[in-house]
Amino acid sequence: MNKSSRHTVIQSCLLILSIVLSTAEARAQNKDPKIDGFVVEIEAIPNADVSKKVTLAKKLITYSKSTNNYEGEVTGKDLLARFYYSRKEYDNCFRLYSEITNDSKKSSEATRTAREHYAQILSKAGLYESALEQKIIIREFLLKEKDYLPLSFTESSIALLHTKLENFDKAEFHYMEAIEAAKKWGKHYAIASIYNSVGVFYRNQNRPKRALDYFNKGLLILENQDALKYNDSVLLGYIKGNSGGVYYQLGNNDKAIENLNEDIKISKECKQYTSMINAAITLAKIYLNEKEYNGVIQTLDPIFKIGPLDDLEFSRIELHNLYYQAYSELNNKLKASEHFASYQKAWQDHDSLKEEIRLDIEHAYVANALRIQEERLSNEQQLHERKMTLVREREKFDRFRSTIIILSIIVLSIVVFVFLRRKIKNNKKDLALFSLRNELAKEKLRTIELEKANLSSEVRLKNKDLTDFAIDISRKHELLQYLKQEIGSLKTIPNEKVSEKVKDLLIYVNNQLIIDQNLIDFQNNIEKVNYEFFESLTEKYPSLTQTDRKIAGLIRLNLSNKEIAVIRGVSYKAAKISRYRLRKKMNLDEEDNIVEVLQSI
Repeated sequence: MNKSSRHTVIQSCLLILSIVLSTAEARAQNKDPKIDGFVVEIEAIPNADVSKKVTLAKKLITYSKSTNNYEGEVTGKDLLARFYYSRKEYDNCFRLYSEITNDSKKSSEATRTAREHYAQILSKAGLYESALEQKIIIREFLLKEKDYLPLSFTESSIALLHTKLENFDKAEFHYMEAIEAAKKWGKHYAIASIYNSVGVFYRNQNRPKRALDYFNKGLLILENQDALKYNDSVLLGYIKGNSGGVYYQLGNNDKAIENLNEDIKISKECKQYTSMINAAITLAKIYLNEKEYNGVIQTLDPIFKIGPLDDLEFSRIELHNLYYQAYSELNNKLKASEHFASYQKAWQDHDSLKEEIRLDIEHAYVANALRIQEERLSNEQQLHERKMTLVREREKFDRFRSTIIILSIIVLSIVVFVFLRRKIKNNKKDLALFSLRNELAKEKLRTIELEKANLSSEVRLKNKDLTDFAIDISRKHELLQYLKQEIGSLKTIPNEKVSEKVKDLLIYVNNQLIIDQNLIDFQNNIEKVNYEFFESLTEKYPSLTQTDRKIAGLIRLNLSNKEIAVIRGVSYKAAKISRYRLRKKMNLDEEDNIVEVLQSI
């Protein structure tokens, strides 16, 4: 496995947070929503549509220049330069970054973000010294501002560049500085990230025990967190995989396999396929050394299911090489030859493409440096003439400005006078209209209060009528009981008087049957007067049936079980059971008064 490739991937991931924060700060300083709108629109365009992104970035630059917004102009140039880089237009890319980095406003947040991107491009091209120059300028700015989070990542990236240049003592110094900056920031993610980077450095220096010490420090920080966020989980997978590689160096294959499998699991869950592939490659090498060739194949097969590996050229090379060796040992000549052919082709594609891109970028960088030098000489020759021209133009402008200022003061005075006069007149009209509206509102309020009082009075009268009616019904029930007794006594009356007595009783019973209609009217009146009560009761106790609600309405009038039985036309026992079931559905305790509970709704 290529040790530096995994370190570079991790280092790039750790720089994302610093760059995002810088971009956010730069946008905040723009203070122009239209510029933010340009950036949002550009970011919303699919990456494949670079031409559209370039067009919008140019519009952003033009608009920012017209409004003298330096931050917006730098942001637009930075975006445009990266788009040119993606289209391999390296001359235009370096021209724009030269304009940004040669500007005197080096402390700008947008300029710092642009320098970060510029340094990344230079590093990819192998121009490590030039990338280091940009990083050092960024470091000086961050030290001055005491911005420790991006400072920790910048120190780490400076250390990585010194490692590329084989300045290992300086690299170790800047890694220690990165740790101190992360501790000053105080966030667990930053500290664990730097510990991981330092561990990778010592691992690549063939100091596995010291590397393992820093990996374990990072793991301890993350594993002590109550809950891991997405970035924490990704970092945990990276460190597990890196420590697994170190255990492999130390000959502890069991621990190496355990950590590498954890890295594969976490990376798959977080969709960090680069880390997953690197861990799988290291794990496959362990199985290959232990002559577990089927284990090599079983480890690598899932890798090809995640999609093409066009962006991971070196991983693709190592994968085919491991497959080739495993199938060769298993005497599967067909598979072995297929992967050997793919391995050779991948190497050729990797070397030719990487060298071609590196040469193109390096050529563009040198050409841009020569162009800048020529422009500087030309500018020095024209500088004196420009100064003289500016002095003459300044004198003309001062005279013209004085005239404009005087005229502007006169015109402004007239405008202010007319405006104030109209304002006073309009205020008088508004005041009169406000007074009229206020009186109408008060009159409407008084009308509403009177209507409310009338409604309250009507409800009280209705409730009184209902109560009286319920009592009257109870009294009639007692009369009917009496009638029943009288009918029973007919047995003792002489036969000649029975007919007369029955006739009188029938007339009496017919009169009393009118109570049935009264009961219906009584129930309807209860529902009409207490409609708000029934709505609230249904909302609070949705499990109640229609019969339950009617019983509740009668209980709310403080009627006894006997009175309710008469009104409902049921037995006393049935009325009592209905009251008990209602209490149960309302979850009332024995000490709760159901009448008070219902009257409170």
